[in-house]
Amino acid sequence: MKNFFFALVAILATLAISLSLQAYAQKTEAQANNSIIVSTEWLSKNLSDKSLVLLQVGEKDEYTAGHIQGAQYIAVADISTPRGEGLALELPPVAQLKSAFEKLGVTDKSHIVVYFSKDWVTPTARVFFTLDYLGLGNRTSILDGGLPAWRAEGRPVTNAVSEPKQGNFTPKPNTKLLVDAEWVKVNLNKTGVMILDARAPQFYSGAEAGRGETGRHPRDLLPHRTTSQLALLRRPLSRIRRTPLRRIV
Repeated sequence: MKNFFFALVAILATLAISLSLQAYAQKTEAQANNSIIVSTEWLSKNLSDKSLVLLQVGEKDEYTAGHIQGAQYIAVADISTPRGEGLALELPPVAQLKSAFEKLGVTDKSHIVVYFSKDWVTPTARVFFTLDYLGLGNRTSILDGGLPAWRAEGRPVTNAVSEPKQGNFTPKPNTKLLVDAEWVKVNLNKTGVMILDARAPQFYSGAEAGRGETGRHPRDLLPHRTTSQLALLRRPLSRIRRTPLRRIV
């Protein structure tokens, strides 16, 4: 009976440790997947993770010349409405987006990390936004500093292209992330609505035409562009603390 008691205690202790380790692993995975920004150090340690899907944004020849091991090249055109069928960079149907990301290996269990090759910060944000729209935002991160930071730290790159395994995921479009021109027209002058123009200053002012478009709406606010990321975030949005807002577009 005494031996049985000790055996039972050992079994229960083993079970408790197992459950604790499982809970810790799940917590760690959740924290990683919920982090919008990941460091080069984190990525280096997780390159062999089978759930990792690494996407490089930029010029194709930059990807061909050198990319992080296992990374796939994603063209913004692949997740935009085809030219001649809609506005430039307009989101296409969900079926097209699903197909584009599945070809790159994305599944419901993927942890997707997006990074830019040089200075393609805005297109990288567009890829993140698209994944967020599809319901994968909590499984998507952006590499802090992109490929330039990776290279600056002397980390390895390769020109070998690996064939991605066909992915499969269930899109869960978050329509609250998008508004159309009609919504803007109706809500533009309402209290609590702020319109931010994220284009370059020369397009905002009308000094240059961007794809044939010049100028802006009178109520558009241009975010200040500085070398400091913190300033970039703080300055244009400082008004939010002083103004009760219910929607930022």
